[in-house]
Amino acid sequence: MSRFAPRTLVAPAENGLRIASPPPSAGTPAVIFTRHASLDGHELASVRCLTVERGYLVECTVRRSGDDGAGAPRELGPYAFERLDEAKRFVDETALALEYLGCEVDAERRAGTPAVD
Repeated sequence: MSRFAPRTLVAPAENGLRIASPPPSAGTPAVIFTRHASLDGHELASVRCLTVERGYLVECTVRRSGDDGAGAPRELGPYAFERLDEAKRFVDETALALEYLGCEVDAERRAGTPAVD
């Protein structure tokens, strides 16, 4: 398993990735930051980090490059982390992989949220 593997609130999945659902008592998760990846002017992926009662969740939405907005996007995760720096490292590695594949990655941070850089 990768040293950047997400920590979870539930048991690990068979493929080594640990997937969790938000805790039922967490209320409404607050978005801390997002990353948007596009290729040739079309958004292919968005990754967002949310704070929940017992940690942080990273959710991903992925679209096929040939869809041009048509078709249903695929939701991945959520991936659970105990600490913000762990969630940020996971998102940074994801963004770097998308950049290696030729995508342009833009960052967005919500007003009033802690800086994660």
